[in-house]
Amino acid sequence: MAYCNKCGKEVQPGEAFCRNCGARINQAQPQQEYAQAAPVEVLDNDVLSSKGISWLSYIGPLWLIPFFIKRHSPYARFHVRQGATLFACWLTYIVFCNTILIPVDLATREVVGLFLYQHSTLYWILYAVLKLVYIFFVIISIVGIVKAATGQKTKLPIISAIPFVNKLINKWYTGMGVDVSYDD
Repeated sequence: MAYCNKCGKEVQPGEAFCRNCGARINQAQPQQEYAQAAPVEVLDNDVLSSKGISWLSYIGPLWLIPFFIKRHSPYARFHVRQGATLFACWLTYIVFCNTILIPVDLATREVVGLFLYQHSTLYWILYAVLKLVYIFFVIISIVGIVKAATGQKTKLPIISAIPFVNKLINKWYTGMGVDVSYDD
């Protein structure tokens, strides 16, 4: 039996293109054996069995659900790391707003007066920046949900560059007996 060199699906002798992925079948090269194509199938099965729950990783603290339920799935672990990082960034933003920005905002209102402050440029700049950051978190969450639900492993912009939470999640997985050495 012959198998596609790209997706690993069985191809009929003499076919020029794979019926599954459309890849050109090179007759000059020997076809891959089934044992070599099996990891593609395992990955596909992992994605198919995990994408129904992995999208929860991008909804606040719900990343804990796939963290515990699908801990042996590399696909789910990928999305758990990103969702947990997004949640940590969102919490940091909330703490920053509540401990730094809001007290400074209230103190400025007391000094300048509420009417003058609300009609100042500083007020509207601060308001716009806070709303843009909030909208950024919402958009990133939606992108993550869509990517996870459609079976894609795409790193989120900016959020993926923060390694602290990924390392912490890896330690937790290792403590639970999960091998994360092959995760990307």
